[in-house]
Amino acid sequence: MFVLSMRFSPKKAAVLCCAAVVCAAAFWGAGRLKAANEPAVENVASVRQVKAKVKDNRQRVDFLTGFGWQLVEEPEEITDILLPEAMDDVLEQYNQIQQLQGYNLEKYLGRTVKRYTYIVVNYPGEEENIRAHLFVYKDKVIGGDICCIRAEDGFLHGFELTEATESCQITL
Repeated sequence: MFVLSMRFSPKKAAVLCCAAVVCAAAFWGAGRLKAANEPAVENVASVRQVKAKVKDNRQRVDFLTGFGWQLVEEPEEITDILLPEAMDDVLEQYNQIQQLQGYNLEKYLGRTVKRYTYIVVNYPGEEENIRAHLFVYKDKVIGGDICCIRAEDGFLHGFELTEATESCQITL
């Protein structure tokens, strides 16, 4: 065992404490900055997209077009949705898709969120029946999906259409 004892004046101790706090903050901030600049998964368009603030319709449309979707620019529907207090099997499965996109609905359980529904007009191989859902809480995107609303062979996946999202889509 090794014991080190030092004596400092109050002024030197304060300077050393400040320096230690600045160094710790710099290391902590650099680690957070690196993590923030790297999407959690490959299919996330950008961290900026994940952390998007959408205060008006133009920002919501820009958010979705950032993933390559062409939309009818006015929402087909705007709905308030009360998320349940606890996850059931269906919501857990849906939340898995959200987590792959960098979102997590768990922290919004029990809260009322807005769901904006847009008609997608450029889905590969589909001329109609495709919708984009955008879930927003306090002007912040908290999740969403792209889905086919056909009764016989509907599906749902995250905002991006990639091989990764195709492998984790939900068949409705």
